[in-house]
Amino acid sequence: MRFIFNKMVLLIITISLFFGGWMLLKEESVNESNLPKPDVVTVWSMSSIVRDPNLALNESQNFQVSLLYEPLFLLDAKNKLIPNIAKSYNISKNGTKISITLDETRTFTDGSKITPNDIKRTISRLNILDSKYSKFTRNIKGSGEAKSGLDFFGITTSKNKITFNLITPNPFFLYSLAQPNTGIIPTSALNEKNEIVSDVGSGSYTIKIDAQTTNDATVFIPRDKSLQTFNILVKTQDQINVADAKSNVDIVFGQASTASKFTRINIPILASASWNIYVKNGDSPLADVKFREAILLALNTESYIDAYGSKAIKAINFSGITVDSVLCSPNCKGNVVEAKKMIKKLFPDGNIPNVPIDIEDSELQKVLAASAKKELADVGIPTTISVHEPADWANVIARGEISLFRFGWVSEIPVSSDSLVDNFKASSSDNLSGVVDTKLENDIENYETSTNFDNKLKSSKTLQERIKDLYLSKPIAQYVAGVSVYNRINIPDFDCYGRLNINKISLAKTKN
Repeated sequence: MRFIFNKMVLLIITISLFFGGWMLLKEESVNESNLPKPDVVTVWSMSSIVRDPNLALNESQNFQVSLLYEPLFLLDAKNKLIPNIAKSYNISKNGTKISITLDETRTFTDGSKITPNDIKRTISRLNILDSKYSKFTRNIKGSGEAKSGLDFFGITTSKNKITFNLITPNPFFLYSLAQPNTGIIPTSALNEKNEIVSDVGSGSYTIKIDAQTTNDATVFIPRDKSLQTFNILVKTQDQINVADAKSNVDIVFGQASTASKFTRINIPILASASWNIYVKNGDSPLADVKFREAILLALNTESYIDAYGSKAIKAINFSGITVDSVLCSPNCKGNVVEAKKMIKKLFPDGNIPNVPIDIEDSELQKVLAASAKKELADVGIPTTISVHEPADWANVIARGEISLFRFGWVSEIPVSSDSLVDNFKASSSDNLSGVVDTKLENDIENYETSTNFDNKLKSSKTLQERIKDLYLSKPIAQYVAGVSVYNRINIPDFDCYGRLNINKISLAKTKN
């Protein structure tokens, strides 16, 4: 079962390279520092309160831990790295050595200086805990030995500098250091079991311990009153309370029913949904790329957006989750007229092969499959819907017992194309497509043998372009998390992790 689970995780990470949208943050033109601030901002969430960056599982919990801990880098409105605790960085020509100089003015909330050793301990902790957030640490030399508690020799420190020595070039490594889970924890706050035993952090807030601090409510207070003049109260609420939120709450991680008093804001979640094609063998009708193209052109993205309702928006990039994402080609869009022409040309005798539609047993996937069945029927393609038990869904995919299948994938961003090698290389047992393509094999080889940063990035794009042009997959929706903001305050847009710039929260001109 562990093997199957690991394969499932691998599939999840791989496909996330291709699908989804990357929602850009809006540029702020108003000087928010001059606007009046609230005294307290009350936040409601259905997720439990967490204080450990490694335990944050969603946008609400990322918001919480980002108040306490900050990473080396942040992302700006155009997805470029912003030095945060880091002051600058340098990447060697071969891309395997990344040196980061720290901002020596940055301190923890107790006033102690943030040191390179604190950075190393934070990353070493992630590596030892081996969570879904720690995958990027595996490319650091010595990660295997460090899991057993030995010194992480691939990470070296000096007075105000930390250096990561990588096994292979990774253009995306620095972006991993902008994720909320890499928020820097002081060494003094960790015990031998890597448990956090202190509330001292690297963020702009600390936790106030008083009568209001319970298992379902936590008060966060600013470390510097001159920067933020308000406390943040985070409370865990049930579904009913969240839906019925009134004016006693400012931010709701969920959808409040009193829509007139709340403004909905979408957080782009790092997840997407797609239709995918598996070619079982060379005799399969799906081995013809033109037939695959006709199938994908027949699928209407708009109908799937309607099925997802408020939980999704249209995917805007083919591989928008990665920094080297490529733009959508025609296989991202629907064209019923063109699909009909292609089917007529491919099968002039009208003997069109039946296409199995494979889905997991859930109400949403059944709705999506019904839409796909109708759309394919409209262009003359017969289909049969096959529903699989959730417990066996990963096995069905791993065994290649699928044809046209629907799935959703989740990953951190940005990520490299390393897992594409395993899941699209013809010799791989985990080949997700079943396709053997000479150009794709050459592209994979070029990616594998790239020895420097620029070539790695270029070959990654080429690899993704080829997979896109083979018409093996089609993104259909980008998941979003709805957040309701009470009209008494103005807030900036959340980033894709659920973080926002606290300094830019202000009172609205007209209070409700």
